[in-house]
Amino acid sequence: MAGRLTRKIIAAGRKAAEAAKANKRGNRGDTPELAEAARKGAAERMKGRKAAEAQRTTQRSSSINKRTVSAEDIRQANTASQFRDMQMRIDDMDEGLRKKSLQRMLDAQQAEFDAMRASEVDRASRKSTQAARDRKMKDKVTLPEMPFNKGGMATGKPRKGHTDYRGNGLFK
Repeated sequence: MAGRLTRKIIAAGRKAAEAAKANKRGNRGDTPELAEAARKGAAERMKGRKAAEAQRTTQRSSSINKRTVSAEDIRQANTASQFRDMQMRIDDMDEGLRKKSLQRMLDAQQAEFDAMRASEVDRASRKSTQAARDRKMKDKVTLPEMPFNKGGMATGKPRKGHTDYRGNGLFK
């Protein structure tokens, strides 16, 4: 293994030396205009490659960066993995009553799990919608005037039901 690696390194060194000699001699067809055009073309290609790579990186990381991973998310991922493993085990089983009953049980658990995940998505959607509305309506909510200084209960009328006044009522 080491011998093969050293041979590759030696071959690469020879190629580099030959390329250096060729560069010293220069290409007779090279002109400053052609060299400038080649540099501009290389710069454009490099810019295009960088833009494409940045776009791929953004697409890859955008779904990851949308939220933090909580312990509940990890538990749900483990549960989904266990469902897949169990489904593979059931698929490998021979046809029969045991396979059918296990498949029904797994389907019921999967449906319950999917419903729980869907309700979480709905709850998160409602929460974000309400937060957006709260931000939008901040400082725009007004309340009507409320006349709180009109007094308490009327005193001359009989009161129906239980009234607890602690100091002046039923408990004296």
